[in-house]
Amino acid sequence: MPLTIPRLKIHGIPIIIHYSWLPACAAITYIISQGYYMLLPGNTLVSSWGKGLFTCMALFASVVIHEVAHCIMARRQKIPIASITLHVFGGIADIQKEPESPSNEIKMALAGPAASLALALIFFGLNMALLAVYRRSPLHEIPVGFTSYLMGSNLMLAGFNLVPALPLDGGRILRAVIWKVSGDHLKATKIAVGLSQAMAAALVATGGFKLITECSLTAAYLTTGGLILAMASRINLEHIQFLHSLGRTKVRDIMIPNPVSVEASTPVSGLVGDYFLKYFYGGFPVVKEGKAIGIVTVGSLAKIPEEKRPETTTGEIAATVQNNVTIPESENASTALTQMLKNQTSRLLVTDEDGNLTGLITKNSLLNYIEVKLQVKPGKSLMLRELKRRQ
Repeated sequence: MPLTIPRLKIHGIPIIIHYSWLPACAAITYIISQGYYMLLPGNTLVSSWGKGLFTCMALFASVVIHEVAHCIMARRQKIPIASITLHVFGGIADIQKEPESPSNEIKMALAGPAASLALALIFFGLNMALLAVYRRSPLHEIPVGFTSYLMGSNLMLAGFNLVPALPLDGGRILRAVIWKVSGDHLKATKIAVGLSQAMAAALVATGGFKLITECSLTAAYLTTGGLILAMASRINLEHIQFLHSLGRTKVRDIMIPNPVSVEASTPVSGLVGDYFLKYFYGGFPVVKEGKAIGIVTVGSLAKIPEEKRPETTTGEIAATVQNNVTIPESENASTALTQMLKNQTSRLLVTDEDGNLTGLITKNSLLNYIEVKLQVKPGKSLMLRELKRRQ
């Protein structure tokens, strides 16, 4: 799991601030404070840093608004949102499901740039108003510089995201158009990713040449950006291939039927010999009259002192079953994978329509199914490698 610091929530969506955001924030604050505010009359070192930090916070607030716009449009399409993460390269919304039609994808992709353009217009209006008010003031550069910077930054944010390369918004729009024309989502993704890979190669080549001839910061950005774009577009293609490989496969088709379960009334003292040392599983479903009520693990067992185990039942120590660890057997297998990734769990209890335990599905079995279905060579898939590493 990536390191994060405490979460905020906006519009009910968790905002995760990744630690990699901190050096980016420091660098932007330094550039703005020393490259602009410090050069203006009447500013001290402390006041310049304060204004630079405030401007940096406003910039990242603009990034959050851009991502929240995507999320609002996704929610209108009944697509779940896990979170928004701010990191060294900006922000990304963790949207848990692909749009169901080309038009829905276009709407969702355009929402972010539209929000950024709206912010740019707002800051343009503020800029004009401040110019009129502070025109004769010797300190007019401070408020005008603030609004000008944010106007330009939001224009750049909208423009950058409209570049036709996956997984950027422009790449999603391009894919949606090809999808609309061809009627094939996977084919559209492959074409869009092919163009993205070509663009990434051009960026790396240009950046590499500049690194040799100039050794500049711009060259490093171009090279790094190209490499990240190549990897991100490849992962996007693999994600779509995974979903298509699962297709209409139901959970019942690939679950482990009738898994070993423990009755809630079973004394904890019998778990070690009769279950954990017999089957060597890390956890077992706990049932009461056939219905799944929880999961018992080695960790929960270890918390009970030896002398209290004979009088303690398994039902008392089982982690209560919640919606995030159960899934109906009639649900799509792709939903099971999404649910596991969202809730960071490696297994789900499968139930019938009455809540009775009918099976168990694990992340490992899902990934093995995808690997066989796509005939992926071991270690060749970036996404499979990362998902297996997280288990």
